[in-house]
Amino acid sequence: MGHGSLISKRAIRVLGIAESFKLTHPKSVLTGVVMRSDFIIDGVVNSFSTVGGLDVTDSIIGMFRELSRPDVHAIMIDGCIVSFYNIIDIDRLHSELGLPALCVAFSRSRGNPRAAIVKLFKDYEERLSILSRIGEPALVNTKYGPVWVRYRGLSYGEVKVLITKFQRDGRRPEPLRVSRLISASVFKSIYGN
Repeated sequence: MGHGSLISKRAIRVLGIAESFKLTHPKSVLTGVVMRSDFIIDGVVNSFSTVGGLDVTDSIIGMFRELSRPDVHAIMIDGCIVSFYNIIDIDRLHSELGLPALCVAFSRSRGNPRAAIVKLFKDYEERLSILSRIGEPALVNTKYGPVWVRYRGLSYGEVKVLITKFQRDGRRPEPLRVSRLISASVFKSIYGN
């Protein structure tokens, strides 16, 4: 299926992934929700990544493979820099899974992540390399307001259509809103407050 037909298909499916973490805990909880563009949920998967680690890309690849869902058309992630600078390699996701991949943020980056990475991590060169490769996010204006998106496998116009298709009552697309709620609940059930 071409990507042009992907965004025009009536009920496409995305795997929306969000996380919950606290610096006081070693692992973050990742939740993936398979959602159709008519807002039907027909799959959920959970995993973990290391707070301050560099394993989130592997975790997401593992989540997708665990689902074993060839009917998922794209991966949508809440942010590209998660779990205390655990950076998602969106290029690797796109190439290894063969799917369009989007990292969506809801505010502009504040501060200087490069300086923070150099200051905080011994493996800063690897992190900076991934950060340079994924590039700066593109501003996408939606009917609910702006979002910032890093994306692979779709054009800018297709990204805008895909995000808008999954928005219901606000800027955060429903697969991300729901996966965020579930990951927070799972995190609380594992770690407490």
